[in-house]
Amino acid sequence: MPIRSLAPARTRTRLAAWTVAVLGSALLSFSLATAAFGASAAANLSALQAQALTLADLPAGWMTTSGASSGGAAQGCGGRPFGASHRIAVAEANFVGAPGLPELFEQIAVYRSASSAFQRGVQAIDRCHIVSLNQGGIKLKIRVTKLAYPGGKKTAAYSLKFSVKGQEVGIDVVVEEIGNEIAQVGVANVPGPALSQVKQFVTEAVNKIEKSPPAPG
Repeated sequence: MPIRSLAPARTRTRLAAWTVAVLGSALLSFSLATAAFGASAAANLSALQAQALTLADLPAGWMTTSGASSGGAAQGCGGRPFGASHRIAVAEANFVGAPGLPELFEQIAVYRSASSAFQRGVQAIDRCHIVSLNQGGIKLKIRVTKLAYPGGKKTAAYSLKFSVKGQEVGIDVVVEEIGNEIAQVGVANVPGPALSQVKQFVTEAVNKIEKSPPAPG
């Protein structure tokens, strides 16, 4: 799958640093704490980690990277969509294409009631149109809109756009409710990710989750 090159390598590498704080955490509420109810935390986490994407699932040239810092623009969305409330366990996977973009983020979480968490999360994001984020002294204004994406009632998709020193950055995030789990896949690039690439990553992620044993919850 070709990686779209829309900015000089040096610019792409510099801009990648800004997407780290926004990708995923822009809509998703980061909290790595695992609740102490239901099946053991270790069993849930192990199942989710087995479902997550790895380099073997991606095209050649991608690399693993550390996750975004906690918080992000989710702090600006009321209700902390898809946050730690009623969440049992969560696993994450983060990747980057050379030389720093695109960024790919996946989060899979098991909830006591995934359907309730999904409904509340979608309602919160649907009310969230502009989010302000201060990252490293730079103020970012993120515009959140719905993304035209195929799927039923258990799928939601959003487009996030912001500018860094005159360069437009776009992030597409797709949220899927799968059984008692909620999977979230985000892709960032300048000036925005190719929808075909987003679809390919989401399809790969969902197929792997559906073919893997579910988290016990």
